[in-house]
Amino acid sequence: MTGDVWQIDGATGAVLAQTVLPGRVQVRNADPAVRFSPDGARLAVGTANTNQLVVFETGTAKEIWSVKLENETAVGVTFAPDGKTTAVATSGGKVCLFDAAGKSADTLLTGTRAMTWLVDLGFTLQVPRPCHPGAADPPTRRRWKKTCARLRRLRKTHPKKVVEVWTQDEARLGLKPITRRAWALKGRRPRSCGRTRYRWVYVYGFVRPKTGHTFGVLLPPCEGRAHVRGPGPVRAPRGPKGREGAGGAGR
Repeated sequence: MTGDVWQIDGATGAVLAQTVLPGRVQVRNADPAVRFSPDGARLAVGTANTNQLVVFETGTAKEIWSVKLENETAVGVTFAPDGKTTAVATSGGKVCLFDAAGKSADTLLTGTRAMTWLVDLGFTLQVPRPCHPGAADPPTRRRWKKTCARLRRLRKTHPKKVVEVWTQDEARLGLKPITRRAWALKGRRPRSCGRTRYRWVYVYGFVRPKTGHTFGVLLPPCEGRAHVRGPGPVRAPRGPKGREGAGGAGR
């Protein structure tokens, strides 16, 4: 988005101030590239057309100071809580700090920007607690003990119905393609919601020793009778001395 920066009264919609820059200001992202100081007296803007960080006085819209970002674009701007330091993140992966007069604080943050910012904001990398997306809330879980009588009545009324109880296999959490670790604020345990259901299928392999012919088949049960149902010329096992075929199964 390209244009000027305006200060507008939220109650009346009146224009209180407007930037006075040679050329135009390009706002790459309305939230991180433009930031008011904590007291509202200053406005920091990262410009793309001149690769600058410009700080304005909000009351008069006049420029207080500006710095060149060395052929890099400002992608994020913020103030320290006390308003004395301005931080700007650049497209080159750096974070530069400036004092209230626009003088560099000789501090340059490099490396993994996301991890640095998250740690500074109080986040830590934690293993999420497994949580089923359809799980009951705490008040409902406290009522579980009262449902035993109802379950017994249901089983008696519908003896042919099947009641399934599924549980999350926490030991397998790290082996599945879901989030293993997540960033969360210190003292707040994150949750990882996932729904896992299993349907086992057994692989039967048949081989005819005389010819070496092999054949595989997928069956839901694992039982001896499956060998008798083998295909064609390899399906019927005989006695130990005259065995026609042999087979094995696994899942």
